[in-house]
Amino acid sequence: MPSVTIDASVVALPPANSELDVVLQYVETLLALESLSEKAWVAIYMSEFTSEILSSEILEDELYPSWPALSALLKRCGLTDKYNANTVMAVVISFLSLQPSCEEELGIRIKELLVTLTPNLSSWITSRNLAPHLASNLERCIILMAILRKYCQPPVTDHWLVVNKPVPTSSSPVEEVTVKALIHDLDYDRGQKIPGIPVPPDYLESSVSVLVGPSFSDLIKWLDEKTLLNSAALQETIRLAIEVAIYQLCLERIERNLSQKRQVKIDESEIEEERKKFRKWTFGKDFLDTVQKCCKNRSDLAERLLRSIIETIDRQKLQDTHWLRTDQGGNDPQRKRGQDAAWRRNIDREYHLHYWECEEGMVEFANMVTHNDFSITE
Repeated sequence: MPSVTIDASVVALPPANSELDVVLQYVETLLALESLSEKAWVAIYMSEFTSEILSSEILEDELYPSWPALSALLKRCGLTDKYNANTVMAVVISFLSLQPSCEEELGIRIKELLVTLTPNLSSWITSRNLAPHLASNLERCIILMAILRKYCQPPVTDHWLVVNKPVPTSSSPVEEVTVKALIHDLDYDRGQKIPGIPVPPDYLESSVSVLVGPSFSDLIKWLDEKTLLNSAALQETIRLAIEVAIYQLCLERIERNLSQKRQVKIDESEIEEERKKFRKWTFGKDFLDTVQKCCKNRSDLAERLLRSIIETIDRQKLQDTHWLRTDQGGNDPQRKRGQDAAWRRNIDREYHLHYWECEEGMVEFANMVTHNDFSITE
């Protein structure tokens, strides 16, 4: 499953004199991450040092988002009609309570390092007059990302870091960061060292991509439904991949419409409304077993299956669909199950998707079959 680590800068309370755009960015990023968390599409982690870092500076910088400070900030910016301090605080508390931490989950702890980041995300943090502890924690998280992507076997490419955006802009939320670091102290929780990580005087040099102040639609774009398909465990991953693919298609359509209206921002409610235009769907009792049998160790075929499922739900490429008939004759009637009609969609030349179009409009995916198999589970 894809995963993200939320940097401490995302939950650190903005300074009391912050501009409206900065406060909006803070609240909306938290709520976007909460929406993603509720859908259970990704695993979300925080550094084990986050609460300590925020609390250690509370008297000086008020980094820990207490209810009175947050409420006063929203009131000063005129946002109390739009955002409730209790709701935002509940999100913050839920994130700070997350277990395990990213260090525990990944089994790596970076204790001491000397690092150069380009662009210098650390300066973004300190430019907001926040504690230097935030910058050092950010650097540790970025180095951890670099290790996962460059030195783990296989590389961990579906774990991302979400950081605070210091100045709201309309530019891409994905920032490519070049890393050069001396790692002086590195611990492994599970006792299994990752070979190849440079030790001083040698530098670790790599690049990582981070999500900077993402909106909910940014987070949807970041997810790659194809990477969610694990051909060795499709029974667990295909449902998630379908839902993500549908949301991404909804987002694409909304963006096309908004570009014509010259509107930039997309609300989650708009995506949910577009989602209702897709047919409801379910899996028949044998569907996942037939998928596992056909697609095992075939990620390319799993991707084509996903495309065919989405086209079926979306009523697209109907030229690739045909009746499943009661017999092999071209004039034989369509097979029925009560009022439900049996259909066959071409995945490619060799494989096909069999499904029921049910009376109430729902699609029940029944079987994935080879070319000469015309059976369908009732």
